[in-house]
Amino acid sequence: YWNFEDWINQQRYGLQQWIVARSDSGERGILVALLIGDSSLVEKAQWTRMQQTGTSHLIAISGLHVGFLAIFGFYAGLLLGKSVQLIWHRCPALVIAWWSAILCAAFYSALAGFNIPTVRTFIMLVIFYCACIWRRSVRVSDIFCFALALVVIIDPLAALDMGFWLSFGAVAMLLIYFSGRMIPKKVAEPWPGFTAANMLYGFVRSQWVMFIGMLIPLSVLVNSISLVAPVANAVAIPLITFFVVPLLLISASTRDLSASLSDFLLGCSAWVMEVVKVFLEYLLLLGGSWSSPIVAFSPALTVLIAAGCLILLLPKGLFPRVLGWCAIGLGIGLCFFIAPPGQPDLKLTVLDVGQGTAVVIQVGNKTLIYDTGPKYTDSFDAGSGIVAPYLFSQGITHADKLIVSHGDMDHAGGFSGLLEKISVVEMLAGQPEKIIQMEKAIQIKSTTQTETATQNVIVQNCHQAANWNWQSVSFYFLQFPQPKGAIANNHSCVLLIKYADQTILLPGDIEVSVENQLLRAQQLPEKINLVLAAHHGSKTSSGIQFVNATTPDVVVYSAGYRSQHGHPHKDVRKRFQIAGSQEINTAESGAVVFSWREGQMQSTQEYRQSHKRYWFD
Repeated sequence: YWNFEDWINQQRYGLQQWIVARSDSGERGILVALLIGDSSLVEKAQWTRMQQTGTSHLIAISGLHVGFLAIFGFYAGLLLGKSVQLIWHRCPALVIAWWSAILCAAFYSALAGFNIPTVRTFIMLVIFYCACIWRRSVRVSDIFCFALALVVIIDPLAALDMGFWLSFGAVAMLLIYFSGRMIPKKVAEPWPGFTAANMLYGFVRSQWVMFIGMLIPLSVLVNSISLVAPVANAVAIPLITFFVVPLLLISASTRDLSASLSDFLLGCSAWVMEVVKVFLEYLLLLGGSWSSPIVAFSPALTVLIAAGCLILLLPKGLFPRVLGWCAIGLGIGLCFFIAPPGQPDLKLTVLDVGQGTAVVIQVGNKTLIYDTGPKYTDSFDAGSGIVAPYLFSQGITHADKLIVSHGDMDHAGGFSGLLEKISVVEMLAGQPEKIIQMEKAIQIKSTTQTETATQNVIVQNCHQAANWNWQSVSFYFLQFPQPKGAIANNHSCVLLIKYADQTILLPGDIEVSVENQLLRAQQLPEKINLVLAAHHGSKTSSGIQFVNATTPDVVVYSAGYRSQHGHPHKDVRKRFQIAGSQEINTAESGAVVFSWREGQMQSTQEYRQSHKRYWFD
């Protein structure tokens, strides 16, 4: 039997394969995203470029494109209605135009897979045109609120999607700024309607409104603000909306009628996207590292800057605009130039990366990363997808030391992705030859930004590295023999951290034989306050002698949820339980944050306890 959803999916797949087969442009992944809302072919570098220029909302089918097609449908329907009126004079041409707009918007939204921005726009358009059909007056704010409520009713989990808040937030900002504003004119003159100058002026002002209005949402949700976004969008929006998207639609519509015409139009759309690419890259080159700075505002500064943004968006006369600019300037200045009060002396975060390890250690303004987590697919790894976003949320853009305990992929898989996002001052590794190979591969494939982050950084062998101090925190690499035939696990960097009378041990994946060597050499302290279970709690590690000799207060298992490896092993758990250790498993607790101040552990925060999910926890 015929199914509309299956038919739409077949059409989407057919269009995707058509672009892949008929276009050799480097931007064809973006063309697919613009036509059918499928961003799976968009490359990492393209995502990064669009995010840094604030134009990522244009990659997939956005509400703007649905609105454009609705306008096209309206005028096409109006032309059809006027034509029918030549024969049937009582034909309501406007009604045909309104229904045509709804149908075009519905088809394009279905083609996009009904993502949140398209559903939001489609609902608002349907309400508006239905009010027109039924001759009812409806306020824009009511349309907005109805669309917001309906999206949440249809998909309650949509409220947890960052795109939900950015999409509705952007529209809300535009409504706040433009609704109810008057256009000044001389009283004696009739209003001539919107002129081209009015529309151009409104478009420019809309970019300013979006930049100011989305300053706080973007800083809170993605910890990044594109300073070149107004200029980038001022050029990219018209080119993509009025040239690329129409050319793509016409090309797709004519591919079965005239292959040569279709290919020509597809090539034109690809050429325009190449122009957009060159322009955006030029903007990033001009802006340098300041084109998209990483920001992490404290709650107090967030409120201060938000108040400043609100003052700038409100109508003139309510508050002096200078107050808004002062609030924003003061907030940004305090964020970048004054350290926030009440910071712990030592902060250690064990990130939840599944079956793997990634630990971030912060001492004042110094940052150490121990392992980078696994690589999940060719397009997603823990380094770029988990570790880097956490660092950005802390306002950190570089690491003073990066330690990769050994070369196994559950510890080093995120190395390449992490270096694409942040710069590193010093690198150490248990198997430096493997990490050097990865670094060379990055330098061959990477963008200019990545090359800058990795150039002139020598990977040192952690087994030959000296100890060091950061403020009142001391770091030591525990040394043990490295036989040539040893497995990768037993090449792990074993890092001991001391703060006052507190000791922390990060042993990598060492096995019982290395643990016993360290015990015999008396390199391990008699008491450990916090230990990251070696090899994620495998039965080949955390031997009886090691656990009994160190009796950790807290043990953390960095393991995957229901992993096929079965970590942590029941025997290992029993050993730590007998020793009286508190057990924490990232598979159940999520990321775990430990803080020390004035020589004592202050708090332990488990992410899934502090951020409970109402449908699960």
